[in-house]
Amino acid sequence: MFVFALPHRGRLTWPLRAVRLAGLVVLLVTIMRTDPGLIDRRPVVMAGLLAAASAGWLLWLASDWLGRRSLVVALLLMGVAGAALTGAGAGVAVAFPAVALIDAGARLPPRQVLPITFATVAATVSLRPSPPWPYLVAHVSVLVACVLLGTFRKQVLQRAEQAELLLGNAERAAQEQARAAALAERSRIAREIHDIQAHALSALSVQLKVVDALVEEGAEDERIRVFLRRAQELADEGLVETRRAILALRDEALPLEELLTGLATAYADRAGKPAELEMEAASAELSADVALTLYRGVQEALTNARKHAPGSPVRIRLAYGTHATLSVVSQGSAAPVGPGFGLRGLKERAERLGGTLSAAPKGEEWHVDMRIPL
Repeated sequence: MFVFALPHRGRLTWPLRAVRLAGLVVLLVTIMRTDPGLIDRRPVVMAGLLAAASAGWLLWLASDWLGRRSLVVALLLMGVAGAALTGAGAGVAVAFPAVALIDAGARLPPRQVLPITFATVAATVSLRPSPPWPYLVAHVSVLVACVLLGTFRKQVLQRAEQAELLLGNAERAAQEQARAAALAERSRIAREIHDIQAHALSALSVQLKVVDALVEEGAEDERIRVFLRRAQELADEGLVETRRAILALRDEALPLEELLTGLATAYADRAGKPAELEMEAASAELSADVALTLYRGVQEALTNARKHAPGSPVRIRLAYGTHATLSVVSQGSAAPVGPGFGLRGLKERAERLGGTLSAAPKGEEWHVDMRIPL
């Protein structure tokens, strides 16, 4: 009986509509067989009640086409007529109000469910003016239980719909998060490659301008070749730096000690002054982002030292604790260069990792200090 009243989402399917129609036929046949004298007792009243209950059932089947009002009318007919038949002695007819109240609790708001419930309960005693209390209590309890069952079913459906909605929102949020992460990764790659190429191309441009000037002056070939070789070195270094950046962007470990030693050696060779490197052994492997940022810090500090304090000695110190602490000290002064690279871009890198960067003179020395949490 209760299967017929289970609510559905959207329109009824034809198989379910056929099952409910068959349920009506079975119910009517059962009523007539269990109480053959039902019609004889009050022919007009009983026939009218059976017709009203059946009409309500059929209207209930078509209510998804006809709208909410037809559903209210259908459930009211089924509940009232079926309850009256039950009170008249057709016990099997309780299926009509039971189905009606279950479906009302599941599909209608309380302001419509309560009138249908009251009308159904009142109809129970309409043809039985003085029912015994046990009968009345039991019958009302069944009808109220049907309403509660329908209400519970509605809550289950609502929770299922909310769960589907939350799941859909979560999936969309995950997709948006993945899209944002992909955009952030592309931005990071573009920024890294831009910094490398801007640094290398600016130095390469200077070397080529020198070569052009030497050619116009008619300088010796060997002197021109020196600057051409330097330009070739800068181009090669740019390619190497790009490969290193790609390794870091893939989260592959960088040989930081080897790289910093190479920077210090190259500075000493070109500047003719020592670049002292003091580097502690890391207690754990550094992430690629941290290692690359520390490498860029030393590289940028040495570049600025060559530009603004050529020929000055440099001290490089890297220590580890809760933070990686880098200090590069040179004689003279160095200043940040244009946006996107240089000390300003380096500061942005450190801040993205939760660290800090400061570059300022202290007496006659220029200090570049970086701290990055590990």
